[in-house]
Amino acid sequence: MKIKNGQVAIEFLFVIGFLILAFIGFTILSHEIGTSYIKTSEFLNIRDECLKFSNIVSAVQSGGPGTEIKTTTKYSVTFFNYSEINVETPEIITHNQKIAVLASEAGETTQSFYDLITEKVNPVWFKTCFSDISTNDCQKWQTSGMTVETWNKINLSLSDLIENIDDYDVIYLEDSHIQYNAQYNNKPYFDILEDWVKANNVLILAEHVACREQSSGSYSSSSYRCNPSGGYNNDQWDILDIRLFQRGGSYGNAVTVIIEPDQALFPNLHKDDVFDFEEDSYVNELSSEEKIPGTDETADNGTFKNLAGSSHNQGDFSKTSLEDCPGSGTSRQCTNAYTWEVGYDNAANNQRVEFNATFSFNLSSLGISGNDITNAVLTLKGCWNGGTNYCDGGDKPEFKDGTNGNFEVLILNNNTFQRMNCINTVGSECQANNTILLGDYNTNPSWGQADSYHTFNFSRSSNFSDGFIKNGILQIMLRTSGTNNVNNDDIWQEIDHLTLTLDYVGKPIPPEPIFKVIATYDDNSEPAITQWKLGNGKAYYFGDFQVSIGQTNYSTVLADLIEKSYITLNPRYISTCTFYGNIKKDYQFNGNIIIKNINDEVVISNETS
Repeated sequence: MKIKNGQVAIEFLFVIGFLILAFIGFTILSHEIGTSYIKTSEFLNIRDECLKFSNIVSAVQSGGPGTEIKTTTKYSVTFFNYSEINVETPEIITHNQKIAVLASEAGETTQSFYDLITEKVNPVWFKTCFSDISTNDCQKWQTSGMTVETWNKINLSLSDLIENIDDYDVIYLEDSHIQYNAQYNNKPYFDILEDWVKANNVLILAEHVACREQSSGSYSSSSYRCNPSGGYNNDQWDILDIRLFQRGGSYGNAVTVIIEPDQALFPNLHKDDVFDFEEDSYVNELSSEEKIPGTDETADNGTFKNLAGSSHNQGDFSKTSLEDCPGSGTSRQCTNAYTWEVGYDNAANNQRVEFNATFSFNLSSLGISGNDITNAVLTLKGCWNGGTNYCDGGDKPEFKDGTNGNFEVLILNNNTFQRMNCINTVGSECQANNTILLGDYNTNPSWGQADSYHTFNFSRSSNFSDGFIKNGILQIMLRTSGTNNVNNDDIWQEIDHLTLTLDYVGKPIPPEPIFKVIATYDDNSEPAITQWKLGNGKAYYFGDFQVSIGQTNYSTVLADLIEKSYITLNPRYISTCTFYGNIKKDYQFNGNIIIKNINDEVVISNETS
């Protein structure tokens, strides 16, 4: 029987196709095995590197003063906590990152910053100009601003950037003032930016991201201002999974770095660095990861007691679950619509006064006893005033002239309230006996203004017993006391927000935060420099891009982040081990390293330093 040519062709092709698929499958398997081997090998290498440095430190310590060992490493090596070493793989970029930088006439962007960024990363430059700053393209209107010649070199606009956003891995927007209704292909600019970040990219924002909201007037699409319909919203914008609070102002907004930032991102920024921001814009997170039980617990009940005058008790404990007094910084409109407002009215001349607000926290869901608690921190936000509903520094609490009102926080142990430790948060408000002085009718306390909005913290870190939790309930009392000034005077406490955080045996370890605060404003603790995860990408926010203290260093911080932020999205291998040696500070190095014993202290430096 003869076989037809067509049948031979089909069967032959089937065999060839099967062999190709088998080859592809073998290739994929080989790649996966090879990748797995590379990952395992790399981890073993960094583990060995960690042990190498541990042995070197021990040898230098035991060798005595004068002992010195030189070594080299391709890894990033960190010595911290006086006993631990971290070794990380070098950061690897899978492709040449492409960076876009937006210069703004509103800022305006400085010539020195343009030169620094161009030299450091050679980005694609874009510009945004505003009709209410200059009528014809971007102009130099500040002494340090970019020259007209430099502005004219930049031919691309913000709309060009949005239209071609997928060409870039990192975008830095400086004082962009994006109009709230700006769209491309019927999609708002902010939605485009958010989707782009989520797709494994990095967005860095500085100062005024959105147009400056006005309460009246009409503004063109080329203005840096706007007046959206629907009523004035205090220049607050919900964008990019955060709430942006835009502010104006002048220098005098002190900012302090509150953590040691990731040195891979911020090699020139360190804990306790201080800057002076011209404006105090900030962001807060809108959505957050699931709260760890026992963290930022809000009250489940509350009672009030007053011992003099007519009791003033507006609102209740439930008003303290949110920080929501309108306003910003230390000036807030804390009416009883937002706070639990407690105190007294119309006390007598020279009368001794005291009022207490007691909060009950139901901790039954934690499944712990009082003996399991290892630390407790109470955070309180609000003020005291003379009966005016506001925390704006405009009406001192009416304690007798020449005296001081007193405030303390107490925690219930069995049947006795015991004073908690005051933690200086505003400045030096805590007295040696862990009370806070509130000043009097005419004089502010030495630490500031009791009638301005502040955050206060109190803690207890030892001597817990089962008496602290009864039937699942832990109680904390806020006590205000002193001497009334004259007949019919009033004192109110505005309690805007109150939370309790406990550490206890068996408390779950929190995951890496989605929203991380790097620096805060000294006067109100709001975030001045932040970073947060957004999908598979990251976003960073700086409340200002120009400062009056440390400007050169600050510009370098921004330049470092623009250069380095993208590579941190790629996974790195880390190994941690311990060492024995008298190392008195944290170190982070790579390359050629010298480890010395100087007067029985182990000191580490780069060979060139």
